[in-house]
Amino acid sequence: MKFERYKEQFKFLKAHSLGTESEFFSYVKSVDETIDKLNVNLAEFTAVLKKNKKLYDAVFALKNFETASDMYIKGYDMMQKEHDEYQKAKKYLVDNGIKSKEEINSITAEKANVYDQISEIKKDINHFKSEKRVCNNIQLSMDQIEKKEKMIEERKQEKKERGKNGRTIW
Repeated sequence: MKFERYKEQFKFLKAHSLGTESEFFSYVKSVDETIDKLNVNLAEFTAVLKKNKKLYDAVFALKNFETASDMYIKGYDMMQKEHDEYQKAKKYLVDNGIKSKEEINSITAEKANVYDQISEIKKDINHFKSEKRVCNNIQLSMDQIEKKEKMIEERKQEKKERGKNGRTIW
């Protein structure tokens, strides 16, 4: 299992052209910086959603309850709740200077774009977090290998010291 893990780690290092420790640690730093930047971008788009929530909700209600409102006007009393939501949304939009279908369509497109951007950013964050996990595993492997190398070197030194003292080493 370790061999398979080392093989995957080697593929990762090779795919990213990381041949030295300094290149590896520079890459890890760049991954961390990228994740930080993506989180800032995500926060900015989330703030846009929060800031425009009432506007987006009003446009949503206007589009979803238009037919129900028409039915209420034609006498279907069971659609009163939807009609009231439609009227409330329409009033909110007019009060905020939004009157035309083009403006409403523009807001709908803007909202879709914001959600698309958030989705892309989250996908990128997940990708780089995955890269970071691989890097953490590689670093752990490096630490384990260093410990083993040190232990082997210490054993060699001990054998050398015992050999100098005239003892037989098998």
